[in-house]
Parts: sequence; C-alpha cells; structure tokens
Amino acid sequence: MNRLLLLFLIVAGLVSAVFAQRSDVIKAVIYAPPKPSEFREFIAPDKSFSIVFAGEPESNLDDSAPRGTIINYSVENAASESAVTILDFEYVIDDPEFVYKLMRGDPGSSRKLVAEREAKSDGVSAREFEVEHFGSLEVTRVLIVGNRVYQLRSKVSNWQFLSKRFPAKIAEFRAETARFFGSFAVLKKPAPGRKPLPDEFLGAVNDGVYDNPYFGFRLKLPDGWTQLEQEAIDSGKKTGIELLKTDEESFDRKLETSAQKEVIIFGAGNRRPGQTTGGSVLLISAFRQPKGPITSGDVINTSVRFLGANPKLSFGEVKSMTRGGVRMSYVDFRTSLGGVVIKQRMIIVMRNGFSVTMVVACNNDSEFKELETMIDGIEFE
Repeated sequence: MNRLLLLFLIVAGLVSAVFAQRSDVIKAVIYAPPKPSEFREFIAPDKSFSIVFAGEPESNLDDSAPRGTIINYSVENAASESAVTILDFEYVIDDPEFVYKLMRGDPGSSRKLVAEREAKSDGVSAREFEVEHFGSLEVTRVLIVGNRVYQLRSKVSNWQFLSKRFPAKIAEFRAETARFFGSFAVLKKPAPGRKPLPDEFLGAVNDGVYDNPYFGFRLKLPDGWTQLEQEAIDSGKKTGIELLKTDEESFDRKLETSAQKEVIIFGAGNRRPGQTTGGSVLLISAFRQPKGPITSGDVINTSVRFLGANPKLSFGEVKSMTRGGVRMSYVDFRTSLGGVVIKQRMIIVMRNGFSVTMVVACNNDSEFKELETMIDGIEFE
C-alpha cells in the first residue's frame, strides 16, 4: 500500500491548493534599487498595518498556506518583488513552528533554505528566512500577532549571476530589503482567535467511524481499515512529488508549491492478510478558500484543468451528487504506475469556508466498489 499512498498524498493536497494560484515568475533583468521618489506609504484597508512600498501595491487573494484567509499586497520592480502577505487563522497560534515549517519547505524540494535567524519588526519578535528557489533569492520575515501571521517578503531574480558578477547589486538589494522590512508598523492587533477543541479540526476515529465535528460529517470505515500514521504521510509526500513530475518546468513548479501547502487532516487504508502490495487508501485534506460564491464544482474543475496537463493522469467527466442535502462534486481518474493501473475518485465538498477533498484509490474493481459504498454512506450534520 505504501507506493499507492505516495502518489495520492500529493493529489489530495493539490486539488484545493491549485485553486486561484498565481505565478511567481519575475522577468529576468538586472536588479536596480528603487528611487526615493517611488516610495509610497501603504496603510492596509482594515488599518491594521502600514509599510512603505516602492510603488503602488496590487492586492489579490492567495492560497499560500492552509487553515486561513490570505491577502497579498505586492509591488514588482526591476528583477525584484516586495510583498506583504496576511494570513488570518481562525484559531490562536500556540505553536509558531507550524508556520515556520511552511517557510522552510521540504528538504527534498527545489527550495533551498540558506539562512534562518531571529529578528524584530516594530518591536515584535520575528523569524527571518532566506530561500533560494529557481535562481532567485527570497528573504521573508515572519511575524505572528495574535491569530494573524504577517509575511514580509523581498525577492530578487538572477541571484547566482548577481552573486558572482555584481556584488554591489547584492549590497543594494540587502539595503532595500532592510529599508522595506524596517518601514513595517503594526497599527492595531487583530481580534483574538479561539482555541479549538482537541480533535475538532482533524477529527477522530471511534469504533470504526471517522467523525469530524468542525466540518460536520462522519463516515464509517470498511472492516479491517486502520488510520495512517503521520510519519507515513510525511515520508510519502516527498516521493509522491517525484512520481507526478513531468518535463514541464512550470507544471513541476506549481506541483511543488502546492504540495508544500497541503494539509492532510485524515488518512486511512487497508491491507489484506498476507498482502504485501496494493490495498486501498482514503485521504482527506482541507483548504481555506477565498471568500465569495465558490462552489465545489469551481474547485474541482480548476483542479482537473491543472492536473489534466499531466500525461500520467487520465480524468473522466466531473459529476455531482447530494448526500444529506449537501452537494458534492466528484471525478474518477486513473494513473499508470509501474505497469499497474490505479483507480481513483476525487470528491470535493464546501464546509465552513473550506474545500474538503476526499481521494479514494485502489487497483482493482472489487475494492473500488467498497470505496464507493464508504463514500455513499457519508453523513452530514
């Protein structure tokens, strides 16, 4: 079952993460620092912070992290970008390491963490990260204020080229980064979040039934199924990325970025007595989606358009079904892995502002029927 699991860990997380994603590519020109005449003080619409950009920032909804609503403000200059990303968590952030882990990325990915240090912005303790990624250097300062995370980001392209040929340009970029970060000020603290109940977001299994109070649904696992350990999920993630990569750099870049953002809230599977390969898998992930009239159909169609560019995946028709008065969208698809055809179904339902994605997978028809029965039995509150 392990090899099967590796592939679907990535697919499950990609489904919602890919929705509303934007490109981070910066034109390949030589860095030039902004002129003082370009500086503009920006005050957030909610009056929560101020910062001095080198130009008028553009704003957009982003999906850079799970479990939160995100707004991004950014300005692009010559071969560089300055940005502030706001992530509002619903819950109090008790463990900053959860946020820092997202910034570090996965050791096996194309993002290389080259420096990490303590810092301060407007008297608030912060953590600063330097990451090399596809020839660029991205410096990010992370501040946690209540249940809000601020990410101050300064990025320059052609980093390796500048490092070897233009040390003066590097010094100019460092100076502009320090100016930009130093201009940040917190004007008011966000409303305090609430602490979740222990198993509220992730849910729990009792007597063979997975129950998730936060998203208001439960489903009965087939006999002989057990919950997957987090270690298995984490180790499978890295290998799964490699299995789905193509020869297209833009696709692979989005694949890696989306995989880094995924959060699997539950996984379960089976293995028959004496069985050493195969088996069935269920993975459930959740992503906060931008506010607005977004449906499960919107999310799944966007995901199919993205994933359909991968020749390793073959998708059927997107369909819908209703259970307990709740509408869900789903699509069947197949993957050939080492000569084995793996049958899958992806189901998406909107709950509490999140898209909840369920991916079931197996490699024979009889087990697929068992998976269909499990999903058909889902109950919503």
